[in-house]
Amino acid sequence: MRFLLCGCFHGKVPTNFFQVIKKENPDLIICTGDFGDGKFLRKWEFKHEKEILKLILSGDEEKVEKFYNTKENLKYVKKDLETAKRVLNKLKVIKNKFYFTYGNHDGSSKKLLNSLSKKNFKFIPKGKINFSGYTLIFHGGYRGTSGKPYLVDWKTASRKHKNAVKERIFEINYELNKLFNKKQKNVIFITHDPPYGTKLDILKKNFDSKNRYKHIGDDIYTKFDKKFQPLVHICSHMHENQGYDKIGKTLVINSGALLEGKFALLELEKDKIKRLKFYKNKKE
Repeated sequence: MRFLLCGCFHGKVPTNFFQVIKKENPDLIICTGDFGDGKFLRKWEFKHEKEILKLILSGDEEKVEKFYNTKENLKYVKKDLETAKRVLNKLKVIKNKFYFTYGNHDGSSKKLLNSLSKKNFKFIPKGKINFSGYTLIFHGGYRGTSGKPYLVDWKTASRKHKNAVKERIFEINYELNKLFNKKQKNVIFITHDPPYGTKLDILKKNFDSKNRYKHIGDDIYTKFDKKFQPLVHICSHMHENQGYDKIGKTLVINSGALLEGKFALLELEKDKIKRLKFYKNKKE
């Protein structure tokens, strides 16, 4: 069984992606999200970084939402949505089965993703699906660094924000407990964010100096990997960390960022890893 693994398009679909699909003819393409460019929103967030952090730590979600819905930001959201639409329209021509979830840059694109979902081109935000003897568990989205307790400044965070972090932790645990059980075999866990504590979640880029060289993945995912030991955990998000690692018996794969020409091919034979190949931009 051949799975093509991809994520983090950010407005681009490199030619070699289609070439590999034609050559390898995967049984299923699994995508971890981030279709839109994202650079417009990132530019706006970095511009207002201090204001946004202050609002988040205050715990006033209404004010955070109001700040994000300013005329300036909505203009950027619209541009990102347009790039997501272009990517998805290119992907729709693929005849192989294509199952996808959403990433941290797809919040404004979820309606679009859902509207394009059909039998072979299927959007699975959170859920479980059986595929040819494998159980695919999708958990899309992103908790964000401000929602991870080990990255929260508890001295400056308000009680309201601390409670919001705790509620989010409870919510994710509840969602995943409904999806996982120990009777399932050949489980493939699909998330956007990598699990915490492997070589795949170390921040190497210098856009966040406070957290540079720290593990910034999701510790709840690590907990479920350790407890249920899925066969494979597929993720992306950390563009710089294409590769694999292990959590117990679970093979964790970061497919890399497709906008940089990075993706992966995974071939399984029941519960055995037959082949794992990473594709990279030839210029690297």
